[in-house]
Amino acid sequence: MSALKMRQIMKFERRRRSVRSVAVALGLLSGVVGVSAVTSLLAAAPAVAAGTTSRFVPVTPERLLDTRFAEPLGENGILTLKVTARSGASNVPDGAVAVVLNVTATRASEAGFVTAYPAGIATPNVSNLNLAGRNATVANLATVPIGVNGSVSFYTAHVTDLVVDVFGYYVPSGAVAGGRFSPVNPVRVFDSRHTGVVAPKATVRVGFGSVVPASASAVVLNVTLVSSTNGGFLTVFAAGTPRPGTSNVNTTASGQTVANQVIVPVTAAGIDVFSDPGGHLLVDVAGYFTGATAPVSGDGLFVPITPTRFLDTRGIENPLGAHVRPSPGFTVEMGVVNRTAVPVGASAVVMNTTLVNAREAGFVTTYAAGSGSLPNVSTLNVAGSGSTVANHTITTVSSRGVAFFTSGGGHFVADVSGYFTGVAKSPITGVVANPEAVAPLLPGRIVIPALGLEAPLFEGIDIETVNQGPGHWPGTAGPGGLGNMTIFGHRVSQSAPFRYIDQLNLGDSIYVVAEGVTYRYEVIAADISLPSDLGVLNPQDASDRTLTLIACHPPGSITYRYVVKARFAAIVPDI
Repeated sequence: MSALKMRQIMKFERRRRSVRSVAVALGLLSGVVGVSAVTSLLAAAPAVAAGTTSRFVPVTPERLLDTRFAEPLGENGILTLKVTARSGASNVPDGAVAVVLNVTATRASEAGFVTAYPAGIATPNVSNLNLAGRNATVANLATVPIGVNGSVSFYTAHVTDLVVDVFGYYVPSGAVAGGRFSPVNPVRVFDSRHTGVVAPKATVRVGFGSVVPASASAVVLNVTLVSSTNGGFLTVFAAGTPRPGTSNVNTTASGQTVANQVIVPVTAAGIDVFSDPGGHLLVDVAGYFTGATAPVSGDGLFVPITPTRFLDTRGIENPLGAHVRPSPGFTVEMGVVNRTAVPVGASAVVMNTTLVNAREAGFVTTYAAGSGSLPNVSTLNVAGSGSTVANHTITTVSSRGVAFFTSGGGHFVADVSGYFTGVAKSPITGVVANPEAVAPLLPGRIVIPALGLEAPLFEGIDIETVNQGPGHWPGTAGPGGLGNMTIFGHRVSQSAPFRYIDQLNLGDSIYVVAEGVTYRYEVIAADISLPSDLGVLNPQDASDRTLTLIACHPPGSITYRYVVKARFAAIVPDI
C-alpha cells in the first residue's frame, strides 16, 4: 500500500471517529451505524432552480488565459476569470448566461482535479478534469454558467497551470431559428485506422455529409487521438478558415489515446483538424447547432444550472446497489429528471462524465437509456487499470434517463451543468442485462486502526498463503461484494496479524484495499465457535454485505475459532 493511501485511510478514520463522537454526544446514533456519517456529509448540495432558455453563439476559438506566463494556481487555489465584454475575437457579451471553454491543466505538482463553476458561489462538489500525477497535462471541454461580474471561477486541488480557450457562449432567447442544439444518433464519421495514420503537423479535413446540414452553425464532436506518434496537441476549427492558436486534445508522450468533446464552428465543407503529434484520428458526431435558415422553434434551447453531481456509483445512490463498482461490460442507467433541476421537458443534458479507478483499459459510451443497441462511438478512453479520466458530454435522454457503458469497468461519476429543451426519447429497448460481476482481485491490504494493523491480504487460506499474511477464504464474497467476505489469519505464528483480534469493539473500522479501492467495514459482533462450524462463512442475510475475520482461539491453540463480524459501511472517497 502506498504511503498516500495509508494517510488517506487514517485521515478518513480520524474524521469518521470525530463525526461519530459528535453524533453519539447528540444522541443521534444507537447501536451499529449502517451507513457512514461521512458519506452523508459529502453528498452534493441540491441544484438551484433552472435558469433562462438560451441559444448558442459559436466564436472563432480564442485563448483567454494562460498562467504559464504568469503564476500557477496554488494548493486549493481559486482563480476568477472575467469572460464577458473582453476585447478580442470572442467578444462574449454582457448578459450571456454560460460559456463553452476548453480547460487545460498542465505542469501539475501532483495528482488532483480542477473544477470550473460560476463566480460568486461556493465551490460545488463536482470536477471537470482529473490529473493523474506530477507534470500531467489534461484538457477537457467545460460548459460553465456565468456568475457575478460576467466571470467564471476555477478551483485547483494542487499547484497547476491553467490554459483556457473559448469556443462559444449562450445568450437568453425564446423560440429562434439559429443556435438550437439538434441531437443526432451518435455516429463515427472519420476513422484514420481505415485510411492511414495522420502524419505529424498534418491537417485533415472531415466532412459530415447528410449527418450535419450545410446550414449548421456549429458541430458537437468527440475527437480521439489514438496511438499518438509524439506528445503534442490537436486543434479543431471550421474547414477553410485560419487555424487558431488554441488546442482541443493534448498528449504528453507517444502511444497515448486521448479523447475530448469539441464544439466548434462549422462550414459546409466540415471541419479541419491539425495534428501536431501525429497518430490515428477518430471523429464522432453527437449533434449540431442550427443556423439562421432553420425553422423557428423553442426546442434545443440551453438552460444552465448550478453544476451538480447526479451520479456517483461510489455512493449509496448507485443504481447497481450501494457502492458497487461496475465490472467490465456493465451498463448503468440513471434518470436525470427531478434529480438535478432537469425537468420533464428536456431532450439532452450537458454533463461531465468521469470514469474513476478503471479496472482495465477500455472506453466509456454514454447514450439515451433504452434507445437501442450500444452506439459504435466512445465518450472517453482509459489507458489502463487505476486510471481516472473525465470528458464533457452532451447526451440525449430518454424518459428513463442516460445509460453509461464501460468496456473495462470502473466507477462512474457524472455532473450536470445544464440541459436542452425538447422532448425526451421514448425507450425502445429494455434495461440492459449486465454480465456476471467481477470481484476485485487480490492481493490487497487489510488495515485495522484499532489494532495498529496494516498487512498484505492474499487469496487463499492454505498454510503457505496465510504464513505470508491474512488470506481470503475462496468462495466467499469479494471486497465490498454482496454476501460474506471471510478472512483467516494467524494469532501466534509468522507475523501474527490477528494476535489481538479479541480486542476489537463494536463500531471499530476494518479497511480492505483491493485494486486501489478502499472498502470500510464496521464491527457488529464477535463470538467463539468450533472449527467445524462452517456456518460462520455464510451471510446472515443474502442481501447483506458483511466481513468475517477468523483466527484460532485461544492464542497458541486450535481448539476454537475467534470470529469477528463486520458490516460494509462505505468506500473511502479518493477524489
